[in-house]
This record gives sequence, C-alpha cells and structure tokens, in this order.
Amino acid sequence: MRKYLLLSAALFIGFQVNAFGQRQDICRNLYVWPFTDATGQKTLESKMLTDEVEEALTQISGCAVLQRRNFASLTAQAENERAIQSLENLPVSIDEGLHTIRAETVLFGTVNKDFTGNISLQVSFQSLNSKRILLQNSIFLMGQEAQNVYNRREKIRQFIQACINPDNFDEQRDWEETQQIDTQDAYELFLQKHSNGKFRSLAEKAVADEYAWNFILNEKRAKEKIELLEDYRNRTFQRHADQANDMLERLLWENSNYNKYLKLFPEGSFAEAAREKLAQRDKTFQEVLEGAGSVAEILAENAIGQSRIPQKHTVTFIVGSTVYRILVAGQTPTLTSLNSRQKEAKIELEEGAHEISVYGRDGLKCFKKFSVSQDMTIKGPCNILEDANPHQMYTLTLIVGSKVARVEVAGRTLSLSRRPDGLQVGAIELVSGNHELKVFRDGKMICKKTVKVTKSWTVKAPCSSYSGSFIGY
Repeated sequence: MRKYLLLSAALFIGFQVNAFGQRQDICRNLYVWPFTDATGQKTLESKMLTDEVEEALTQISGCAVLQRRNFASLTAQAENERAIQSLENLPVSIDEGLHTIRAETVLFGTVNKDFTGNISLQVSFQSLNSKRILLQNSIFLMGQEAQNVYNRREKIRQFIQACINPDNFDEQRDWEETQQIDTQDAYELFLQKHSNGKFRSLAEKAVADEYAWNFILNEKRAKEKIELLEDYRNRTFQRHADQANDMLERLLWENSNYNKYLKLFPEGSFAEAAREKLAQRDKTFQEVLEGAGSVAEILAENAIGQSRIPQKHTVTFIVGSTVYRILVAGQTPTLTSLNSRQKEAKIELEEGAHEISVYGRDGLKCFKKFSVSQDMTIKGPCNILEDANPHQMYTLTLIVGSKVARVEVAGRTLSLSRRPDGLQVGAIELVSGNHELKVFRDGKMICKKTVKVTKSWTVKAPCSSYSGSFIGY
C-alpha cells in the first residue's frame, strides 16, 4: 500500500536530515532568505517561490517566521542580506544582524526553470548557531503544477508541510493513496496505521459501507436481496448508490414485484411494462369476480354471523443445535438447549394449518407447513414436514355486506364491486403466508384479522368468522 506517490505523479521529495532533535525546531524563529537561481541571481521565479514558501510556513502551527517579505522594511532587509554567501562563511556584521532579530534557523532556496516551464526548488534549513545544515529537501513542479498559481501554492504548501510535520504528511499521503485503491482492505489497513487520525471517521464509514455492499452481493435469495438493497438506499453514507439502484430496479422487475417497482421507479426502464402487467392482473381479478358462483360451500364457517372459539393445543418443536431461530404462525418462540445436539421450543397454536420457517446463523434453512389437531411434538421440522413454496401467488376473494365501506389486505385497499344481491365482492393476489385484513364501516374499523393464504380461496363476511386465522379449503 505504501507506494510513495507523493503529492502527484510529478512531485518528487527527497530528505537528507541530520540529527538535530525535534524537526519542528526548524520552525522556531525562522528567517527566510530570498531564493536565487543556481548562479546566485534573483529571478521572477525565485522571488515568487520565496513569497509562497514563506506564506506556507506561516500557516503551520508553531512556526515563527521572522521579518516577512510582505511587511518588513526593505531597507533593513537589504542591509541584512546584502553580503551573505553561506552560513558557513557569514560576515560578522550579517551574523550579528540576524542574531539581533533573534533568528535561530535560516532557510535558503535555489530555484531553476527549464525551457518547458517546469520549475525545481531545493531548500536548505541551516542552524544560525551551529552553522549546520538541519534539513535539505527538493520539489519538482511540472506543467500546471508550475504555471497555475492555485495548483503551485497547494503543492508548495504540501511540500513545506512534509518538511516540518512529516507524520501528518504521511497520513495525508496514505489517505489519498487509499482513496485511489478504494477497497475494503485498503481502508482497514489505513485504520490500522492511522487509528486516531483526522480521516478516521471517513475510513470507518467506508469500511462499513463496503461490508454492507459485499453482504448484498453475496446474498443469493432474491427476496432477501431486495430487502437488503432497500435498506442500503436508506443509508446516509452510500458509496455504491447508483449500482444499488440499478440492481434493485432489475430484481423488482424480474421477480414481478410491479407495485413496489412503480413506487420506487415511476420513471424506470420497465415502468410502462410494469403498468401493463398490473392492468392484465386487474383484468384477471375481474374475471374471477364475474365467474364467482355460490360461496357458501367454501366458507370457513357454515353460518354467517356465527362464531366459535377455536381450540388451542401445545406444540413442541425439537430442532438441531445449529438452529438459530424458528418462526411459527408469525411468532418466534424461545429456543432452550436440551443437550449439545438439540434445542426445544413450545408454543400454543389454534387447530388448523400453520407454517414454520427455520433459520440458521447463515439464513433460512427451510419453510414448511403442518396441521395441528391436538397437543403434539414435532422433531426435525426441516426433515419431516411437507415443503411449501413461500413465493407462490394466490388469489383471495372476499365477500362483504352492503354497508362495508372499505377492505384492506396486506396494506392494500381492495376494489369492491356490488352484486345484484347487494353484497360486495373484491379480490387480491397475495404471496403465500400471513396477511393482515381490516374491514371498515361508517368511518370505523369493525374488525382486524390475520389471513393465512396457502391457496386461492374465498371468504364471506370475514368479521363474522371466529377470531384468529382463516384457512382456505
């Protein structure tokens, strides 16, 4: 990961540092000597870079830059600088002048510009007291880095930052490099190296996002993948938002989830086709309504208005130790360990047909259906119960009284048609499983039931049936 692509492909930094203690000491009472070219002459480029380096130094906390060019007396400055050649051979008067303004370190710079416009700068930090070179460093600016004032000043700022605070510069460099690699492993490695750095929060968010996205990519079941994608769309930090939208749109279409597709993608690629599919489905419902005959023979109860209290029985489930959770009739009973290989759960269920979903740590293990007529024990439900298809679609037809105003099933309002005998009929297509049914009259909800859909069937006067689940026959 540590590639040392510093600042840009055109920026080269090389350090030669002598032992001098803490590097930030370079910045204490620092005097910037006017830069020159290789021949010792002052040029437009050398003056420009002198000012920009000096400005960059003043932006670093802890740096004390003396007698800044933009504010100093030009006469006094010229007098101090007139005869200096090198710190190793300072005239006494110049040495005394620098000591007068309490300078401890002097920064020299050599600037060269080639015929293509590229600029090189070599800087040297030298101790005024010991006459030693504390640090030498160089930078090479190409193209827009040299010609564009904003690009040049930013590169100079980073260059000086690398000289004075190399640890902070390492984190900035590593962060830019990590963003280029842009993988979960790269962000995790960055956090290991800079666990308390200024980019920690962004790196942690990137890791969490990559984990969530990889979890979605590894999910093979369409229904679960759709749910994960919907959750991902609601995250505040999404690095794969466009890919998630494209994947969710395709899955909703391929799995015939037309209503949700149109809700989330009303202008999507398949929006028009989804509307046509729903129109065809509504036509099928209407044909079912028109062809409905006598419904008395298929009512869950023989007499309208009668109700009975269903008998309940205790059902005990024995499952393997690897089972993490079971879902029975919409409830999650508590699993207790019997031994190292078995767990047990008990639940009271009404007579009739029920469904069970068995989950392991890695997700759904099986989905089954079974019937209850007495107290019973079921061992290993994934092995002995009849398979059911959790994605099968069935048509539920409801016949209600003339005063009913509205019927909702699974959060959707049925379209009711009035028959010659005054009763109203509505139908809806549902996936197998539990669904909530609500009936409204005179502005109030008059009943709320749970409908168990295992096949296409018809219920008449649902509010008059016994409390609990309906089973289709």
